[in-house]
Amino acid sequence: QRCVNRIGIGILGAGWSGEYHAAAINSNPALSLVSIYDRDEGKARDFASRHHIPKLQRDEEYVIDDSDVDIVVVATPTPFHFSTVKEIAKRGKGIVLETPISDTASEASEIISLAEEEGIFLFPVSTLSAAPEIRKIKERLSPSSSFTVDFSLLSPYPRWKRNWTPYSSRLTRNMALLAGSYEVMDAIYYLFEEEKAMAIEPMPWGLEVSFSSGKLLLRDGGSSLTINIGGEKGERIDFSALYSRPLALLPLWYSSVVETLEKGVWDEGALSRSIRSLETISAFPGPLIH
Repeated sequence: QRCVNRIGIGILGAGWSGEYHAAAINSNPALSLVSIYDRDEGKARDFASRHHIPKLQRDEEYVIDDSDVDIVVVATPTPFHFSTVKEIAKRGKGIVLETPISDTASEASEIISLAEEEGIFLFPVSTLSAAPEIRKIKERLSPSSSFTVDFSLLSPYPRWKRNWTPYSSRLTRNMALLAGSYEVMDAIYYLFEEEKAMAIEPMPWGLEVSFSSGKLLLRDGGSSLTINIGGEKGERIDFSALYSRPLALLPLWYSSVVETLEKGVWDEGALSRSIRSLETISAFPGPLIH
């Protein structure tokens, strides 16, 4: 039984993503993990036992309808997000939505509009923006800072290719975002969220995004990021190392979710970054899945 003063959480999906969410939720005293569903009942049963979840549900609708659930974590494959979000929104529940929140920017806009119409909280997962390394750089930036970012898009890990095979009919090249490109773009737009993109231009080597104060240079392959602020020496961040730390970063991100709920104000920046990230990577000219 959950404490009445805690926020009740239900999870849809007992895969590797759900594992990280469950661990992060259980580490936060303001949250209570109360319900789980996965289409593989054996996996869900083991998941519930290991994470001390009292309710093992037979269908995702039971999680969504559970009166003890205030927020539903959608940790299912991206092509199913839109239909699931519609059902959750009808019940007036908050939503934590794994990234990418959709496989197209237009559908992501529909998801956000639906949440706004229903007056519910929507939290696109944004763990890299919670990383101390990223936040320290953001503290150094100012509206007058000139910058250049040279960024190499992450390539998908082989296991993602295998996991997505059953959904190949819905796959687009954006599905490479599952390997981390979406979250990395989200972190970059978090750093420069005050900047408005002036132009997105395909180049032979990738993509150039121009802002009023600087540029993003996106290249296909690799995982490093170099940021040059003003005339200072470039700072290099290994995003692949950051992205391999979900157990460390996701609890930090959930703390920000709790803060947002306590304030009762939407995080408009996170929602707009979801769309901007999808729009930018959709414009990338090269093949993102190798």
